[in-house]
Amino acid sequence: MLFAVGFIFLFTIGGLTGIVLANSGLDIALHDTYYVVAHFHYVLSMGAVFALFAGFHYWVGLSGMPRRIPDYPDAYAGWNALSSFGSYISVVGICRFFVVVTITSSSGKKKCAPSPWAVEQNPTTPEWMVQSPPAFHTFGELPAIKETKSYVK
Repeated sequence: MLFAVGFIFLFTIGGLTGIVLANSGLDIALHDTYYVVAHFHYVLSMGAVFALFAGFHYWVGLSGMPRRIPDYPDAYAGWNALSSFGSYISVVGICRFFVVVTITSSSGKKKCAPSPWAVEQNPTTPEWMVQSPPAFHTFGELPAIKETKSYVK
């Protein structure tokens, strides 16, 4: 029931943010901001996931799975194993994240190559001429492009 209530709450929040975006003046001001991203995630991501969890709990309960007992019937052993496997995958992902953060933070500051894009030989457009990381105000004025050779064949 809590997942269903959570879905209603999140979908309501998403709906209220959608009312704000329905105003064309505000939509222009908020376009390409994190407000639109948050609205999208409230409505589709979190709301939909809560609804799926609510449906899953409803259907499992409807099929007779008992609650609040330490041992389940053998008919649910496969579903419980699948659920356990999913939680193991989550734990492995969390551990991998912490390993990557630890390695990255303990390796010291390493500078990138001046141009890590591997087109150093003959760059033909401005985005390939920029150093990494780019300097503030990379181009004071837009450089003239002398040739339009493309790398796509």
